[in-house]
Amino acid sequence: MAQDVYELEVLLKLRERARDQAQEDAASALTEQARCQAHVLECEAARERALAQRKRESEAFDNQCASGQVGIAQMQQFGDYLRALTQKERALAQDIERAEHEVELAREEVARAQAALTQAAKQLKAVQSHREGWQQEQDQLARRRQDAAMDEIASRRWREQQ
Repeated sequence: MAQDVYELEVLLKLRERARDQAQEDAASALTEQARCQAHVLECEAARERALAQRKRESEAFDNQCASGQVGIAQMQQFGDYLRALTQKERALAQDIERAEHEVELAREEVARAQAALTQAAKQLKAVQSHREGWQQEQDQLARRRQDAAMDEIASRRWREQQ
């Protein structure tokens, strides 16, 4: 007697879940990569704003110095202020480097997630292909049983008529 239940149904469900999970992981990795890239852009914009601010304030202070409105103490204070702005710019440059490193890590994670998705899809396809072959075999066996039953009925009717 032929089996009517696919023995690997549980494996098929597991492979489907694995593929679905791999799709979610790949999507999450892509989202994280986009977030990291956006963070890099934010850091670069902040650094550009800091550079522009230092330039504007330096030009304004230079204009005040040229007009003779600035004393030595104010020059020293402004020098300290410029050093603080430069320190802030260095910190922003380090933030950019860290953010770019995070982008690289995110790219690697995307590549791993996509490879895992490809592998999960291949495994699912293999089980689905096996199931299709099994189903075709089951259909063929069912047709043979039906043909045999019809032959038996025809044979019995012929004997009854004889």
